[in-house]
Amino acid sequence: MAGKGETKGRILDAAELLFAEHGFKETSLRTITSKAGVNLASVNYHYGDKKTLVRAVLSRYLEEFMPALKAELEVLLTRDDFSMEDVFRCVKAPLIGLNEYRHKGRHYIYVSDWAGGLYRCPGTPSLVYSYSL
Repeated sequence: MAGKGETKGRILDAAELLFAEHGFKETSLRTITSKAGVNLASVNYHYGDKKTLVRAVLSRYLEEFMPALKAELEVLLTRDDFSMEDVFRCVKAPLIGLNEYRHKGRHYIYVSDWAGGLYRCPGTPSLVYSYSL
């Protein structure tokens, strides 16, 4: 039998993959539980509802992103003068760093190809515009 932490992790991993492939709205809790190999009660026990599960998935990335962004901005604030473009440049490295964050990153949304202005999110047919720095 899987422990609480393992079950919770499997739910998050499955939700992350399915949200990236199908979107938040189109992914049902039943699909997530099927992919994770857990019962619906496990999702309700650990997260309560889909909205809380979405927040937990996003929190994984924000916990990595926000300290890195803060460090970049603190360095910027040591300068006497900077532009809005410099502020946007501070966001670039932490965002690209998210590609390396998850060990299964190839299955999830990549934030890359800044120079080209457009990038394709794996698992999705749409092109997404990114601010070109």
